[in-house]
Amino acid sequence: MGCGNCGSTHGDGGCTSPGCGSNGDCSTGACNKLNAFDWLNHMTLPSDYEPFNIVEVRFKGSRKEFYRNHENIDLYTGETIVVESDFGHDVGQVSLKW
Repeated sequence: MGCGNCGSTHGDGGCTSPGCGSNGDCSTGACNKLNAFDWLNHMTLPSDYEPFNIVEVRFKGSRKEFYRNHENIDLYTGETIVVESDFGHDVGQVSLKW
């Protein structure tokens, strides 16, 4: 029997995360310690809402950092961006925004 979310199966018919053995199912993200669940992602915002200018960026490996969006660029979760750091420029992915 396959998993309804990802189609993977486990020897006992249960779900597994890809590449994780039996550490959870597709929705838990069991093998990625950098996963973050955005509880406010699907909320309807008030018309007078002004978003915060802070975004969380996930980089290759196991690093996450927070950055200010001073220019109020319209960013989306999952979007690949380039940020300026102490060591030059770095490419990452927006993992959360507020």
